Amino acid sequence: MRLGHQISTWLIWLLAAAVLLIYCLIRSDTLFTLVQVINITAIIATIFLARRGNQICPYHFNAALPHRVVGSDDMLGENYVALTND
Repeated sequence: MRLGHQISTWLIWLLAAAVLLIYCLIRSDTLFTLVQVINITAIIATIFLARRGNQICPYHFNAALPHRVVGSDDMLGENYVALTND
């Protein structure tokens, strides 16, 4: 599964949590409102960390440059890059 699909899944979950938060606020349900605020905070943190985790830090990116890059197909038919020390 690619990162875009994972992020869109979390965004759908965030939308559902926001709708439930609105419902809790309308009903004046303090406990479930608090739970939804915590849930939304956790979802936003997950989205932020997932997007951040998909990036290569500059040190490791530069360390990989001197290597020869070999393109290939994996079992799913998507391209990936393998780094070799040749």
